[in-house]
Amino acid sequence: GRVRSCLRPCLKAARCTLRSALAALGERPFVENDPNAPDIFRHWRSLAATPSLTRLPGGWLYQGKFYPDYLTVGGASHAIFRTATKFCQGHGFDIGAGLWPMPGALPVDTWRGPGAGRTLADIPDGALDYVFSSHCLEHIEEWPQALRDWVAKVRPGGRRVPVSAAP
Repeated sequence: GRVRSCLRPCLKAARCTLRSALAALGERPFVENDPNAPDIFRHWRSLAATPSLTRLPGGWLYQGKFYPDYLTVGGASHAIFRTATKFCQGHGFDIGAGLWPMPGALPVDTWRGPGAGRTLADIPDGALDYVFSSHCLEHIEEWPQALRDWVAKVRPGGRRVPVSAAP
């Protein structure tokens, strides 16, 4: 009785707040339309709209075969961070960091994320202790020149740690 009557105004206020928040969400564009939204939002909506796919915990079922989320989402750099940080000490860049930069690295990205708009041209040659890049090089058409540019930014004795897709 008494506890219920004390809680009633709080619950009513919470319901009003929740209703107004949900109403506001209905007026806003989907989060996946934000250029800095993780790819998972765009991918999930696209996959969810495909009739031949069935959503299961942790992935998708397609023609009887299970495909884990990590195959479709991106952000695979997290799998290498623990090992890469052993080699990437000091001052360095994460090239193509996107939304998931390596901890301790200054992110560089042409498109989005915390390093959006930052380029290697902003750094003098030989100024970095390391350059790290995960799954970026294979997307660069002029990759031999990109590698030369990356190497030029690293001081003698520094490290270059590119991680790329394997066949």
